[in-house]
Amino acid sequence: MWEQLSLPWQAAIGQAWTAYCAGSLPIGAAIISPEAGVIAEGRNRVYDTADDGDPLQLRHHFMAHAEQNAFLSLGFRRREKPETKQTLASYSLYTTLEPCDMCLGTLIQSGLKSVHYLIPDPVGGAVETLTATAHVHQKGIMAQGAQPGPAADIALAWMIVTMVKGGMTISPETFPLPAAYSNGFALGTLLTQSGELDQFCAEQMPVSSVYDLLFERLRTLHQVE
Repeated sequence: MWEQLSLPWQAAIGQAWTAYCAGSLPIGAAIISPEAGVIAEGRNRVYDTADDGDPLQLRHHFMAHAEQNAFLSLGFRRREKPETKQTLASYSLYTTLEPCDMCLGTLIQSGLKSVHYLIPDPVGGAVETLTATAHVHQKGIMAQGAQPGPAADIALAWMIVTMVKGGMTISPETFPLPAAYSNGFALGTLLTQSGELDQFCAEQMPVSSVYDLLFERLRTLHQVE
């Protein structure tokens, strides 16, 4: 249930839902300070149609990934100074999908020392970048993911719906993920057929309500299996 999610994951998943409703890829990210909690957020805005007028984030640009936008928001709040980068070592990036090499490059340069993600990306994920060279490896950046479970299944289902709407054929063969994500695939298939997500967006249903509804759907799928 939504209330059982930690605040970092609520922030990242909330951004992913906003991205879906804005017509972009449903990927969300949040940067967490141990003292202040959620300090910066970002969503994928590559195909964004929302009129929220945020001048601090990239939009309609190939770099407009959720993680990049979260780092941009952080940068406007924490100006670059030597002492700032030392402080950022205690911060963490949370993102719904395994980051790509571009976003991990930004993480490496940022000073953050940990990244958490829900879903592995068999196509563009690049967590191995964190140990690709001796220079990067010695930075000691920790990756915690993937993290199968209801949150990952729901975020995956949103991705599947989006990709199918974009004309892609999605299957366990074309988008190979571990068996632990089979319920996410099944939920995505059901939502693609029903078209419910777009109705939820039209009704401006809050992410907490959408999450709880889909959580119950996942429980039903598990019982059927």
